[in-house]
Amino acid sequence: MQLVRSRYRRRLAASVEHLVDDLESDPGSYMSSAVSFRVDEVAEARTTLMSLAGALRDVDPIDPRGVAMTLRLITDPTSPLYVRTAPGGLQREAQAALEHLLASSQPWCELPPAPPLPLHPGLRGHD
Repeated sequence: MQLVRSRYRRRLAASVEHLVDDLESDPGSYMSSAVSFRVDEVAEARTTLMSLAGALRDVDPIDPRGVAMTLRLITDPTSPLYVRTAPGGLQREAQAALEHLLASSQPWCELPPAPPLPLHPGLRGHD
């Protein structure tokens, strides 16, 4: 599946990082992008976007749904990256994508059963 290939994920991560770099490098440089994006939304979601890019590069195994959600964020013209939505829309969607990316890498473990509690000397059964 193309979405989970490391080369594809690295390219997608670079695209996400480019958004943040454009925002941080020069306050007016985002105007030179082919498609303008919501500067306020990117500024608010900066940390989550960088975490998203890091997860795309480093997490393995990765959930394809998180990759697809990230792709949608940066390519869909109706995404909160480009269209005014409720405040924090990009942050919420980026966080959801990040959670899906990390879901496959989180080790699920079962805790061993708790040991029996010691009996209090005065609480022993009747003799």
